[in-house]
Amino acid sequence: ERGDEAAPPLCWAALGGHIPAFRALLAAGADPTAVDGMGRSVVFFAVEEGGPAMIQEAVAAREAAEPQLSPLHVAACANDSGGAVRSVLA
Repeated sequence: ERGDEAAPPLCWAALGGHIPAFRALLAAGADPTAVDGMGRSVVFFAVEEGGPAMIQEAVAAREAAEPQLSPLHVAACANDSGGAVRSVLA
């Protein structure tokens, strides 16, 4: 059992890379900051299997709803050949 039965529909759209459905759910008021029962975000689902375009959509939607930079985002933007990302993920 994956434990994601409580995942909001937006998470499922992100997981499947269904950009039109993702956009329609957002337009209908879906929360791009929502998480499933295990605390996994819409962006997590997009990264898991949604593909690059879906990841961009999910990140943009989340940032529009709650603008902030995570430590991982800042590390990814640092130009140090991945050292900062490895440190954040360690």
